[in-house]
Amino acid sequence: MKIKYIVGMIYLLVFVQSLHSMNLLEEPVPCIPVVGVNIVPGVIEPIGIGCTQNGIAVLEKDAFTVWNMKEKINVIHQTGQMYDFAVNREGALVALSCPGYFVVYDACSGKKQWHKGTGCPDGLPISFNHKDQVVTYSRSQHQSFIYSQFQKKGIRWPDVSLEANDLFAHHPLRPHIIFGVCCEVGRCGNYEEKVHSKFSVSFSDDCFVVGQLYDSDGSGAAIIGHGIHETDIDFVSIDSGMSAWVWPKYIEESMMLPKLCVAMAFHPNNKLFFLLDESNRIDCFDYVTKKCIHSMCCKGQERISVNGLEKRLALSRDGAILYAALKDKVIQIPLNDREQLFFMLSALMLYEHNNDLLPHDVVRIIMYNALKVSNAPLWSYLEK
Repeated sequence: MKIKYIVGMIYLLVFVQSLHSMNLLEEPVPCIPVVGVNIVPGVIEPIGIGCTQNGIAVLEKDAFTVWNMKEKINVIHQTGQMYDFAVNREGALVALSCPGYFVVYDACSGKKQWHKGTGCPDGLPISFNHKDQVVTYSRSQHQSFIYSQFQKKGIRWPDVSLEANDLFAHHPLRPHIIFGVCCEVGRCGNYEEKVHSKFSVSFSDDCFVVGQLYDSDGSGAAIIGHGIHETDIDFVSIDSGMSAWVWPKYIEESMMLPKLCVAMAFHPNNKLFFLLDESNRIDCFDYVTKKCIHSMCCKGQERISVNGLEKRLALSRDGAILYAALKDKVIQIPLNDREQLFFMLSALMLYEHNNDLLPHDVVRIIMYNALKVSNAPLWSYLEK
């Protein structure tokens, strides 16, 4: 009987590998349903989320909440008109941008650390830099300000196209931002060295740029655009060279999806990125091949309003959990525990074992080894 088990395991592994060689499990990628349960009480219409050390920050149009996931309490809850928010790299600080000012809080205790006036009546996009300073960008005034608790420094940037979006992206490790991006050209600048440069963008005339973001280690960036019914993404390679700053060097690759994506996020290991579309589908892509390897869909949800690129996706500090802000709730998806059901069922259906049934523990071992040997989606990317 043991020989039958061993033979069966070998057959199954061969079948699994042959399926991958024929691309039977890669195209099309099945959409695995996920449970859409709201994990942050009181949230009505989230438009942005970010992970802190012990919880999650949620931005709404008229509210901002930092929820402690372990203790199940609101650490911060502010109401009123909000524009943007940011979480620092360690998840210890959050900054909230409001009309005319911003506030920095301790993300764990909720205590206010410091605040500054910006003079902008509508609010400004903000980001933390590598020194935990708050950086702003104003397209209308063509300038950025870098704030610390006791200092304020400004730099003026060149004029940009009226078609450029109002947002900017900050490098995760250096004093470098991408700003003023339109369908043909973008700009990048180093605010400590006070230098700037241009780079090319390859979008068509009927596509407009809705946002940009660096990957997890700053070795690349993504420029995202919307057409009438499509999302275009240019992946830009970052050239560090010998200088103290880093510039987008060239368009490494482009991709087009026949739907409108409202959020994008890179996994901390920089091997994966995720896209959320307006119909509540989350696609996971291999960052190197740009192929979709896994897909998750939230059934029974209202469509998400398309307002450009928003911070609707976030990953936990260790990359084990993906959070998504849908139309009326925030959900969490454990990535390490996601079973590749389509993968396993397809392999089992092709496995013929006459009339003998394998015990559950043997099937489990076979499936686990089959997944490991065949380099199954997500499992191999998330293993340390």
